[in-house]
Amino acid sequence: MVIELQTVTYSIGNGASGLPALFRQEFNGAAQELVEGVQDMQVLYGIDSDNDQFPNQYVTSNNVGPNFQNVVSIRIMLLLQSIDDFVADDPQTYTFNGATTTPADRRLRQVFTTTIALRNRIGTS
Repeated sequence: MVIELQTVTYSIGNGASGLPALFRQEFNGAAQELVEGVQDMQVLYGIDSDNDQFPNQYVTSNNVGPNFQNVVSIRIMLLLQSIDDFVADDPQTYTFNGATTTPADRRLRQVFTTTIALRNRIGTS
């Protein structure tokens, strides 16, 4: 079976309510708001630097280098915030993408992370 390749872009922007949101846009299509309250998204690439088919480090796309063949997994991190402010009694400290931050607002935040092994690339040695 042959399936046509589709290009989809995910981004963070201001949603209809003015709060940050996750958007999805297909090639030449209009951006669709998917989830309100998504403050940040990071994508890291798992690099196999010792040729054992397992990631040794996770880096941003501009640090992968010339050979994307060394990428064996992808890690996606989302930082979500509560829609309403003044939910917490005090500003809540959180850690996202290795940085710890205490914002000025009193929203609740939660980090979600998943790591995806690329098919036919990990643990095949």
